[in-house]
This record gives sequence, C-alpha cells and structure tokens, in this order.
Amino acid sequence: MKFLVVDDDSYVREMLIRYLSDYEVEILQATNGEEALEQFNQHLPTVTILDLNMPVMTGLEFLEKLDPKHLTTHFVIVMTGHGGDEDIERCYNLGVQSFLHKPVNFFELKGSINRAVRLHEAFNNVQKLNRRLSLRQQDIPNALWESDSNLCFTYVEETIGTLLGLSPEEMLGKPISDFIAKKDLLELDLKFKDKEKQLKPKIKGLTLDFINSDQELVPLQIFANNTQELDSKSMGMVGVFRNMKAFTELMPSAEFNEKDFYVYINQQGEIIDAGKSVAQFLGPASAEGKTNFLQFLVDPALEYLITFAFNQREDV
Repeated sequence: MKFLVVDDDSYVREMLIRYLSDYEVEILQATNGEEALEQFNQHLPTVTILDLNMPVMTGLEFLEKLDPKHLTTHFVIVMTGHGGDEDIERCYNLGVQSFLHKPVNFFELKGSINRAVRLHEAFNNVQKLNRRLSLRQQDIPNALWESDSNLCFTYVEETIGTLLGLSPEEMLGKPISDFIAKKDLLELDLKFKDKEKQLKPKIKGLTLDFINSDQELVPLQIFANNTQELDSKSMGMVGVFRNMKAFTELMPSAEFNEKDFYVYINQQGEIIDAGKSVAQFLGPASAEGKTNFLQFLVDPALEYLITFAFNQREDV
C-alpha cells in the first residue's frame, strides 16, 4: 500500500510524512500537481493528500487530469489553507473523498485516512470474490438471473446462451413464463407465488422445461431468493438456472428416482445414509465403517463451502 503527499511546502510534507509513518506504508511525495500526476499514474497510491495552491500545476488541475475510474478505489484527501465553497464543491464533483482546511485537525485527518483504507481493502476483497466466482462459473453449466416482482427479467447472465441459445437482450423485460413450456406454466405459478399471488421467499431445486432457440425443451433447475426493500416490500427474485440435461448426461448409468436419490451426512461430513441411486458411486465404507462425503468433492472450494455451511447451520 502507498500514500502520496502533494504540497509545495517542504515543512508540511515532512510533518505529514512523520505523521503517516504509523501506517507502515510506502510514502511518496510531490511538490506540485505535475509531479503528483506522474507519481499517481505510476504507483496508484491508496491515499493522496493534496494541497490546492501550488506552482506549475495546481491541485484542481491535477484532479481534472486524473482518470475518474481511479477515484472510486484510490482516495484523495484535500488539505489546504485556501479554498471557499466553490472550490469545495468542485473538488467533491471531481471525486475527492474529504476536504480539510489548514491548520488541519489530525484526528479528522486520521479518520479520513482510515475510512479510505477500509474502503480500499473492502473493494479489493470484493474483486477477489468476483474473480473466484467468475472462475467457478466457467465450469458450472448455469446462469445467474434477476427479475422484478412481476417475474419479468431485469438481468440475465451471458451464460444463458450456453443453456438456451438466447442472448440476455432477447430475454430482458420479458416474463419468465415466455420461455417455459406450456405444460409447466401452472407449476411456475404455484411454486413462485403464494395464495395471495405474492412471491414466495425462496425457490429450491424446482425443475421446469424451458424452450431454447431451436424450440427444443431444456430442463433447467431453479434456485432463487425473494429480494426485499427495507419496508419488506418485494422487489423481485434473484436466482440461478442450472442445466439438468448436462447433469443427467454425467450419470448415464444412474436410473434417476427422486425418492432414492439422496445422501445424508452428519456434522463431521460422514455419510450416514444414501439412496440406492447414488450408493453405487460411493464405494465401500472406510475401515471405521463410515465414509467421508468430502472425499468425493474434487474441488477444494466445494469442500470449504459445505464445511462452512454446516458450521453456520445453513441449508445445504
């Protein structure tokens, strides 16, 4: 992590550098906006403390030359002895996080820096999770979707093309019912809505036949949650379509029967019971008489997911 101090006054720079030493980060410095711009573009500091009134290039000119996308994740704190309401408004419009007047209150400065560091770390964590999610989605035949309270699509992931041969643009704004076989329309209504025709809180493992671009039926399994506003009013649904055709093709030898297609495992991940349709894949029990279910998961992420879910007492 890097901080950038920008001020033409050497005494102010030295004072700030001493103060920032507690953060144990690399501290860069610049004496004007032109030097700061070069340093910023090269190092992308997490926090930049910026003076406004400087020679060669002012702080405002520096801000105007920055790429706006950087200011959502790399934060600028203006600290100046000049600047009225017009300058304050202009700075915030250009993406500044905080505007402080000299002589600065160091408690206020510390608060602004800590907030910037937390936001930067949170953004990095979100990026990591998004990258992991993207990698996981590459090998799972499914598609994420969202709808409004009328079950009209408001978002459909690009991977819907691999499931139905349709683009998100062909589905957005249209009701889910437009893409489901007529024989399953009643099931859709019964499973998604209660007696008052309000959306149910959760859909778990509902399989319906969808119509693809070739007018063929494709069985998709649906998992979805009701999304709500603060006043508990339903906003719609967010969920996943899973390709059950691909799932069944992975197990051509298994005679599917929902009643005996199950596995029960205990808190330690040990199999305590299994239906005959899946028992053939589990092999003989271990020497202790129990088989650990987690050994069948080839992806460490799934092992972590199930272990975490059990520890949190979640449904799996």
